[in-house]
Amino acid sequence: MHKQPYLRAILECMLAGIAIAAIATMALSVSILNFILMFIPVPIIFMINRWDIRFGIASLAIAVILLGMALPAMSIVFILLVTTPLSIVFGIAIKKKYPSFRTVIMGAAVVLASIAVSIEVFALSTGTNIFEYFAGQMLEFFNQTISYYKNAGIDNNTIRMIEQFKDNNFDFIDLSRIVIPAGIIIYSLACSFLNYFIVIKVLQKYKYDVRDIPPFSEWKLPRGTGRGLLGINILAYLGAYFGLNNFDIVFASTYVLLVFVFSIQGLSVIDFYIRKSKLIPFVRILIDVFILLFFGMFLSIIGLLDQPINIRKIGKDDNNLSP
Repeated sequence: MHKQPYLRAILECMLAGIAIAAIATMALSVSILNFILMFIPVPIIFMINRWDIRFGIASLAIAVILLGMALPAMSIVFILLVTTPLSIVFGIAIKKKYPSFRTVIMGAAVVLASIAVSIEVFALSTGTNIFEYFAGQMLEFFNQTISYYKNAGIDNNTIRMIEQFKDNNFDFIDLSRIVIPAGIIIYSLACSFLNYFIVIKVLQKYKYDVRDIPPFSEWKLPRGTGRGLLGINILAYLGAYFGLNNFDIVFASTYVLLVFVFSIQGLSVIDFYIRKSKLIPFVRILIDVFILLFFGMFLSIIGLLDQPINIRKIGKDDNNLSP
């Protein structure tokens, strides 16, 4: 590597490290911005593809040094656990031009595994498992809400309703055992896709030769994936039906995943036909969002049917789709 490009790479590496530290500090300082933690891998993946893996890891190391001045060590450990594996996997996969769907699924699996490890580390460091912690947080939320309503002079009937809901044998731990696994699965898919999408668009802007992301109207699970998901869901249901330990949680999680994945594919089918109407992209997106919010279950049925019969082939003759 010549001296000038090498110095430029070091400078960009430092800037990427500063950007990572800024994202993490902002996200952990303002609770409403916690969600931007999922985008920490973006600068690292960019550095890996723009230069090589050494500079991606170096940018993360710089961020860790900066964060060490402001954050507790355990917070930095969790950030490293969740971001490093995804950054490396995406950096390599994008550089080798793996297919988009394969890359996103690999990324989701890596995020899922990273979160699982983080949960174990959390349990070991605090002595509390994530389900008990979540249940405690929920209970605290209700207690604070009741206290606030009492201090604000809110109608007693409203307060009694909340207290009855909290005290009516409502098991927050059972709720957390269903909500948390399903939430983690959906988060893993969303985190993987959003990081992939942003990095690909940034690299394309800088004229890098990367595999393009197919239009949303062409998204479809590979043949056999739908049958696999259905099979897992059926097995989980049978396990729950016969009272096997923890299979109720597995069934709830796989069911949520199934509905989520096929709702997205169903929306893709709807978008395929909306594109044929020549509507401007902004209006098309608004229609997609409206349909997703109010017709989610209907979309999952369309997505499920699209797997074996390919509904979109009915309109394939018209190739004049709007951009």
